[in-house]
Amino acid sequence: MEDKILFSILLIIVIAFILLFFKMNNGIGTFNLKIFGITFIASLGTILALSNIPQSNMTAIFGILGAIIGYLFGLKVLKNEMNKKTTGNS
Repeated sequence: MEDKILFSILLIIVIAFILLFFKMNNGIGTFNLKIFGITFIASLGTILALSNIPQSNMTAIFGILGAIIGYLFGLKVLKNEMNKKTTGNS
């Protein structure tokens, strides 16, 4: 039963990443990096939550993943980059 659940979650994750790559028109920029990173960390967290790793070890793992997510949410675009994207100037 657990194998079927894990397989179905892995299938959903693979489909999500395939859709992400098709939606990325301009390559990996700041916003695409955020979306890709958050999706990756959420996928990794889901797989880890369903694994047989003891809870004492999971605390450290989720702490590190939380720090990475905090970094990704904290990324900001400089105003010069935003002006270039909105006006089309290079």
